Amino acid sequence: LGGDTPSGVSKNLTWLICGEEKSGRVSSKRKKAEKLIADGADLRILDEAQFLDLLNRLPGSTDDQ
Repeated sequence: LGGDTPSGVSKNLTWLICGEEKSGRVSSKRKKAEKLIADGADLRILDEAQFLDLLNRLPGSTDDQ
């Protein structure tokens, strides 16, 4: 498991983890990611809970033992 933490969203991104905006607005990064997906990018947007669930399902996670 590994990854980078780029400062922006591009077509080279595969996963975007987005927290909730307290204001309820959609972040500019999420908007850009949604546009890239609409244009055919192989990109997946997850919220924090989905990301943590994904990590917990990996072999060797604390829930896997």
